[in-house]
Amino acid sequence: MLTIRQAQLDVLSQARMARFEERLQTLLSTLAPRLSATEVSAVSTRILRDAPAFGLHSEADIARFGEISLAAFDPFPDERLPVPALAILMSHGLAPQRKLERYAAWAASLRETSGRAGGAVQ
Repeated sequence: MLTIRQAQLDVLSQARMARFEERLQTLLSTLAPRLSATEVSAVSTRILRDAPAFGLHSEADIARFGEISLAAFDPFPDERLPVPALAILMSHGLAPQRKLERYAAWAASLRETSGRAGGAVQ
């Protein structure tokens, strides 16, 4: 029987997370070429930090959260997200995909009312 120690699992998990963070940064820099590498790294760190608090744990959900957020905010908020966004993302009993659908709809309406094609105001 093969036994894997917790330390080995931790190393594998850290490596997987590092690869995902690289892919997320690539996605974000593709979506927002105006951002510097430092800004992309900061946005990526923020997304990875905030996503679990909103019940977003899968790589696909986290990437979608980042994509929607980056499209909604120009510039990306340094502090917390606006209250309407938080209300959607913190909805209890709502599946992650449903939260993201509502968040995307809210972000789209925000962009429409802002009158700017490049992003929404905070």
